[in-house]
Amino acid sequence: MRTLNLVFLYLLCAHLYAQDKPNVILFLTDDQGWGGTSLQMLPDRLNSKSDYYLTPRLEAFAQEGMTFSQAYAPAAKCSPTRCSILTGKSTARSGFTYTDNNIADDTRLIEGTTIREVPAADTLLSEWLKWNEPSYLTAHFGKWHLQGGGPAAHGFDRSDGETSNSQGDQGGLIQNDPKKAFSLVDSAIAVMQDAAADNRPFYIQLSHYAPHSPTETRQSSLLEWENQSLHPLGQRHDDPEFGAMTSDLDVAFGQLLNELETMGLRENTYVIYISDNGAPGNNRPLEGGKNSCFEGGIRVPMAVTGPSVLKNVYNNQVVVGYDFYPTIIDWIQGGLSSAPADLDGVSIRSTLEGGNAVPLARGSKEVVFHSPHYNPNRNVPPQSALVDGKYKLLVEYETDGLSLFDLDNDLGESNNLASQESAVFMDLCIRLRDYLKGVNAVMVTLNPDHPSVPGDLPDGDQDGLPDEWEWRELLTVKYGPEDDPDGDGRSNLMEWEQQTDPYRVDLTAAEDPWQETQAMLRLRSANPVDEALLIRILPGFQSSNLQMRLYDSEGKLVLRKQTNGSNTIRIQANWPAGWYSLEALDPSTRSRQQLPILKQ
Repeated sequence: MRTLNLVFLYLLCAHLYAQDKPNVILFLTDDQGWGGTSLQMLPDRLNSKSDYYLTPRLEAFAQEGMTFSQAYAPAAKCSPTRCSILTGKSTARSGFTYTDNNIADDTRLIEGTTIREVPAADTLLSEWLKWNEPSYLTAHFGKWHLQGGGPAAHGFDRSDGETSNSQGDQGGLIQNDPKKAFSLVDSAIAVMQDAAADNRPFYIQLSHYAPHSPTETRQSSLLEWENQSLHPLGQRHDDPEFGAMTSDLDVAFGQLLNELETMGLRENTYVIYISDNGAPGNNRPLEGGKNSCFEGGIRVPMAVTGPSVLKNVYNNQVVVGYDFYPTIIDWIQGGLSSAPADLDGVSIRSTLEGGNAVPLARGSKEVVFHSPHYNPNRNVPPQSALVDGKYKLLVEYETDGLSLFDLDNDLGESNNLASQESAVFMDLCIRLRDYLKGVNAVMVTLNPDHPSVPGDLPDGDQDGLPDEWEWRELLTVKYGPEDDPDGDGRSNLMEWEQQTDPYRVDLTAAEDPWQETQAMLRLRSANPVDEALLIRILPGFQSSNLQMRLYDSEGKLVLRKQTNGSNTIRIQANWPAGWYSLEALDPSTRSRQQLPILKQ
């Protein structure tokens, strides 16, 4: 009897406490490009919105919250993105990098393999909610497209099953409920009403089938969009059927928002709008499209509203779909103490509340895209990418291409800056390489049966270097055994034989041109460090050019920062506890100082 009373008391307390918890809705669209709506994604670029398709409800929604100009889907393909959102992890870490294992056999490379089930070892966001916040009513409606059990097997109370693309294709252009957009919203509204009746908070993921092909639309919408006097064709977009489908989806989104308003839930509900990948068609001014790690395949429309979210604000920081997991935990619990330790995402809560003035504290949590696969239908080869602010490193494995782009000035990724900005290029190469190694990402290999590959594995290109070592350490097999990418005087062959790093300078103390000094930095904060690292740059050094790097106990780069002219620097210490080495380099005097840092 005492046990039953305790259970009843727990449920009662959870029920009462639920009144203060926020609701969350994730509105996930399918194949909607960054410029595929009438929401302008960059405030100063008219071509960052469609010149034809109209989404007025999305526009009004964005004015009530924050629009993210540089938001990314975790992958350029639907299923990997869906898994990544629910696990809070990159596709490279999870191994869920594609939708099938139909391996091409006539290509220069043997593409990697992918898992297709939700990783059993991972705690999905929905499962975390059930275990940590049992008062929440959870629901998933629409496209699931993951193997290993449907939503009901992974913590969702309500769902429409283990669905895929076929459930959204109803077999014809004209439909009363195109792509089930309206019935999905009706299902979400029913959950909202039930949760309100029970005084419970809710988490709802609406994974829409639109605007994925084949096109479906209402008859009335198509008639309107075929009238060119009402909707003049654009230069980039000119498909009235797709315009009608996009409009229907926008109307359904508006119905959801209206119901939140009617029920008095809008002020206590966070709503996230984002696409699962770029569009398969014209994404200009972005390069590429669906399946591609060019911007057209991964940069997507995103806007967020909710309690304390700034209104009518553009944010230019890099965010990615696997940031939602920790952000939702932060919204619900006011912190991340109970979040899984191995998430790749970071909370964007403080940024939503403070705008660009509050930078995302990514630390060592890189924004990485990894697709070691061919897509023959769209002529897309295996690729990986890393994005850090305005800079992006793109690896094209088929051609052994390594490119550095400045996305602020080159949205179309047409100008490779690898040679002009060699320090940034090498830094991003190392970080991408180290990340892929650290998560044991599946890589491509040379295909010994291809005419362009002269030899057999393990050295298909017959250059004296094992192919596997070249992919793992150099991200490419384009360099020869006598090349020296890091310029440390050791050839790649020597680096391989001595098991040193071909991308990092390995010099003896006698060879090192950087002089140790003890008069460059002074640590102002306590050591061990708790929340922040406070540093003073002493007079006599070029603080505007000082380069600072933090390495963990294994020598992995955790943080890179260039000073901006201030003599006092504050670095948020959002890294795991342990010993670190802070290295400061002054290029003008070739001085170096290293400080041991203990994070408690």
